[in-house]
Amino acid sequence: MLPTTAFPKLPPNLKGVKHSRTSNTTSLGLDCLDKLIEDGIPFPSIILINEKSSRKIGKILQRIYCAEAIVQEQNVIVASPRKMDLEDILNSIPSETTSSGNMTASGISQKASNEESLKIAWRFQSAPKINSSISNSKPKFDLAKSKARMEINESELVQTIFANTYQQLWKELEGILNCPNVDITQSGPKNAFRIILSELGSPLFLDHSKAAITNFITRLRAFIMSSCATVMICIDGDQMDTEMFESFHLISDSILNFYPIPEHLRNANDPSAFTGRLEVAKIPRLYGNNLFRPEFCDYSYKDTRHTLEIRKFLLDFDDSNEMDTKSLEPITDDLREMGILAPDIDDV
Repeated sequence: MLPTTAFPKLPPNLKGVKHSRTSNTTSLGLDCLDKLIEDGIPFPSIILINEKSSRKIGKILQRIYCAEAIVQEQNVIVASPRKMDLEDILNSIPSETTSSGNMTASGISQKASNEESLKIAWRFQSAPKINSSISNSKPKFDLAKSKARMEINESELVQTIFANTYQQLWKELEGILNCPNVDITQSGPKNAFRIILSELGSPLFLDHSKAAITNFITRLRAFIMSSCATVMICIDGDQMDTEMFESFHLISDSILNFYPIPEHLRNANDPSAFTGRLEVAKIPRLYGNNLFRPEFCDYSYKDTRHTLEIRKFLLDFDDSNEMDTKSLEPITDDLREMGILAPDIDDV
């Protein structure tokens, strides 16, 4: 089934779902990412996290995605062909940040700002300060603090699926998506679900093949669009051929591409230096009201001990000659050749 922007009508009382006149959205748990994808991801929908040659950011987003579900009292399904990955996520779901810390940080920031203003010449005090942050709000979750495993178990909101074949994985997911409390076409009360799928397209699945993958993700798309669920899929696009890569893009509503910078090219002496580039390759409205809305490629990210920071990309021209940018080039031109993205207006 091809992607569609005709999202089904949802019950008005779903927990963690924001309703508006034109759409239903739910938060990823990270305010800066929500703002990049139009106030959260559509509900229901599929978001694709494509991280080049790494799984670090994908795992961080999975943890935050789970934490947001628990706060909103949404059910979570975590599926993987590796048992160790399932345990890692359950043992590292971050806790919410404390409000007292926010007040302290605000006070310190205000004091520093006052001291700084005294040092600046009077003629520059009225000039606006440049802020490259996407969001100025405090992160909702602290990656350095994890919820107790007992608290996760007692909530009864998180369920894991260990499946090393696509046939087995689909059998488990189909049973969940066909339940009356998930399937919108059936009557009765509904619950909001979040599904996390890891290692899709990798040889870890015993029945790894183009046919098996295509069959699985096509069924997934069809069932999700008539359910009370969102799906986060994490892949490494570099490990796939063009045809398989295209299939994942076709079934996804939102696509985030993360391009990590190799360790030896990072500035270890600069704590504010970013660790990679972020490309928003697909957003839901790109296929809705604004067909020719451009993709966004000018963002950087930095993973810290406590959160994931997203900033507008500011290139350091002094170091640009030493940086290998081949792996950081946007893939939007390739997507246009595949027919996934609309062509530029000038080319039509």
